Amino acid sequence: MEKMNGRQERVDQVIYALADFTNALEAASIGLRNHLKDLAQVVDYDLNQLVREQREGSSGPYQAATEAANSEPPKHGHWQALLKDLREHDEKITREGYFIWLFQDERTVGRKKRKW
Repeated sequence: MEKMNGRQERVDQVIYALADFTNALEAASIGLRNHLKDLAQVVDYDLNQLVREQREGSSGPYQAATEAANSEPPKHGHWQALLKDLREHDEKITREGYFIWLFQDERTVGRKKRKW
């Protein structure tokens, strides 16, 4: 009888270990799926659609786009999507060879060609 209890105890341990493993695997697959969703996000704006003006800053010339200049459709949709992208990335991104940043007023976006 003791042999049977020892064997049953061992089987129970294996079952618990497998259950823990499947739970960990499920959690990992959910995490991976979320990361893949983040990576697959499509940028849904066209930087060339925005109205910009040339400006001079402390680090040299740059292009600036303002909310006021881009408030009419379809430009406003591109503007809103760009702002969302910037806010999701700590208010600075690199796209299409440009370094792009959001000014503190949150109504102006600067753009400067990257110096790779």
